[in-house]
Amino acid sequence: MNIAIIGDLHLGYRQYGLDEREQDFYQRWNQIIDDIISRKNIDVILQLGDIFDTHIPSSIALYEYEKGLAKLQEADIQYYSITGNHTIIRKKNFMSPDDLFFKISEATSLDDTHITIGDVFIAGAKYRSESNKTDLLEVIQKHVEASKKHNGLKVLLLHQAVDLDLIYGAELTEEDLPYNDFDYIFIGHLHSRIAREHNNCQIIYPGSIERSSVTEARDAINRGKGFYILDTEKNQCGWVNIPLFRQFYFFENVDEDSIKTIKENIKSLRKPIVELSFQSFDVERAHEIANIISDDCLRLNVVVSNDVDNDEDGELLHEQSISSLQEMLEQKVSKNEAVFAYDLLQIFNKNSTKNDNIVSAIELADKYFEDNY
Repeated sequence: MNIAIIGDLHLGYRQYGLDEREQDFYQRWNQIIDDIISRKNIDVILQLGDIFDTHIPSSIALYEYEKGLAKLQEADIQYYSITGNHTIIRKKNFMSPDDLFFKISEATSLDDTHITIGDVFIAGAKYRSESNKTDLLEVIQKHVEASKKHNGLKVLLLHQAVDLDLIYGAELTEEDLPYNDFDYIFIGHLHSRIAREHNNCQIIYPGSIERSSVTEARDAINRGKGFYILDTEKNQCGWVNIPLFRQFYFFENVDEDSIKTIKENIKSLRKPIVELSFQSFDVERAHEIANIISDDCLRLNVVVSNDVDNDEDGELLHEQSISSLQEMLEQKVSKNEAVFAYDLLQIFNKNSTKNDNIVSAIELADKYFEDNY
């Protein structure tokens, strides 16, 4: 039996408020489904949560998801999923979009339950916040007890942040995972692809199927975006990279000459998202140069870095950067909000340890909300 494991979908997400980016997420979902069906050897799909970007998705997002499920049903591929943090409902008498499809489609919930398909034991747990960690650990322990009656492969599905790489705000530590009791633990929530082995247990984050931030776009250049296939007979799990429709490009040390080459390289492509980094440039001049390619981009981000020694120049650069940030956000933020965002960015650009940066960022955020709310 072959099982495809898919990470976060985030259908309905409008990156930068752009309709084109929302459509990219729908196209990506259909691309993944079409690839799986075309292989003609996938029996089951396990989806790891955050199907939609919000617990109140648009009618278009609901339709696009249903369209993919209908294809799977026609191809006779079983589909199971768990609920992620983006679609959790915290009000009584409200139905999550996940639950809606569990009721009206062939999609089956693995929230806090387990099943056996062939000789494979598969257990799942819906997302819990850190304050509900005890509840989550109890659910996992129940799965561990149930798995002891099973002699075949054992698979656990979670949607949590696990402290594998000093992830700030993780709900679980690596020691919380039942790696002695399961052969595979597949986890949603983190959008980067991570795979490691612990006591013969494969701990895998497939990552999201699309990029929802510049950080993820940079990460995807090296790690790709796609899904995993678990061959249960061979007990092998392999990565399948699926090329992305729209490209993100990052250009460093841009100047008047290199911008012409950049324009030539991107003008014939489907409109990409481009980030230009200028070193030791006047902010206004950097934007003038960047505008040469603005019509060729779906989205153009401009980053200006300067080494400033005297206070007067530093104050001018700070004001220019704040204005640039407000312009980039299309004037949808106040001066105070832009200053906060700029100062936060400066903290994470420091050559300090990650934990020091996080502490400084929390202190800055606390002060900002104290002063403004």
